[in-house]
Amino acid sequence: FVLAYCLRNTGHSEAARAHFRRAFDLAESSTPRESYFIQGCYYSMSNQDEKAEEAFKTLLELYPDHYWGLMNLISSSAKLGRAGDAVPYAVRFADARPNDFEANFRAAFELGASGNDEQQALVYLKRARDLASQTEIAPWKAATLKLFPVVVHWQKGEAKLALDELNNMISTANPAAESANPYVSWQAASLYLALGKPHAADRTLEPLADAPQWRHQYALIPLVQGDERTFHRRLRFVYPSYRAVILLAKAGHTAEAERMFSNPETARTVFAPASAEMWGDLAQGQLDYAKGDLGKASALLEDAILRFRAWPNSYYYLCIETLADIWEKQGETERALKLLDAASAQRNLSASNTGEAFWMRNELRRARLNRKLGRVDEAERIEAELSRLLAVADPDFPLLAQLNAERQLSAAR
Repeated sequence: FVLAYCLRNTGHSEAARAHFRRAFDLAESSTPRESYFIQGCYYSMSNQDEKAEEAFKTLLELYPDHYWGLMNLISSSAKLGRAGDAVPYAVRFADARPNDFEANFRAAFELGASGNDEQQALVYLKRARDLASQTEIAPWKAATLKLFPVVVHWQKGEAKLALDELNNMISTANPAAESANPYVSWQAASLYLALGKPHAADRTLEPLADAPQWRHQYALIPLVQGDERTFHRRLRFVYPSYRAVILLAKAGHTAEAERMFSNPETARTVFAPASAEMWGDLAQGQLDYAKGDLGKASALLEDAILRFRAWPNSYYYLCIETLADIWEKQGETERALKLLDAASAQRNLSASNTGEAFWMRNELRRARLNRKLGRVDEAERIEAELSRLLAVADPDFPLLAQLNAERQLSAAR
């Protein structure tokens, strides 16, 4: 079992599968604590997330202190689109460890991602913040702690409060501290973008523009803004990565995307080696679409998107856009809408993965397809919520302009 994890965590997923299977076959001869954990991990590795979730829940009912059981349950539930399922276990884990930063951070994060109880999330957030000064924490977690109140306002549709809070944080930030943690800049820029403030997003992320590993994120801003010239210009300087392959293919730079996809360095830049296969499939699907192979792209993207559901970031939503394009072109509008509906349900989780603005693009398209299928009331409900989220947007922000155009067209019919 340990060998299987070592292989998986170093990017050798295929070799790991045989060892996971062997461990699974031997699990019943072990203790219940070990057995349920092995079963859950095997099912998760095999993309049998319903069975994985069941095994991890049983494990945590018996052993509520099992940290990795909790972390794996969180992942399995998120992949099933049920982020809230893990919340009671995360809360119980934190309550048993009031002085443990990781336990309290995780409770706050999961409560926020599920949208179940923002006020309770803030209780664990305060605990985690108080504990953060006593331990060394990952930069992305430090950024999440800082920007969490802004995210909560956005999740509740309170655009003005979110913008005020964000502006206050940026104006009072310590430049030296922020430059040492680029995740603060990226998360803040993503929130500005979701609030319809692309120029503020650009200013916030500009200090990272020359850092190779952040250039593809810098290119996302003009993509949302509809500024094709700047988008293409920024893509010229992207660092080899599957994220960059997705953007290059999306922009029509197919030959360059293929060269980068074939570059061994591209796979090595994945943050977690175990996820390289999943990222690679998303990138390959996007490439296949760019080359006109809709059948291959559809099969690959549909499978990869399901495996990626626990991390609904910008690239996840870009690939959903592509798959919806394929199905709509093939006359499968209902199927495309179901895909968009499933992605819509991940609103709160998208905010935990800097995918907010792309979730909103998903919503605009969902409204259009509902109207196309004669479901006007649902389309208007979606548009009303988008209007709330864009209440402080720049007047020329493309999402707001498109939303207003759709509503005016509908009113004229």
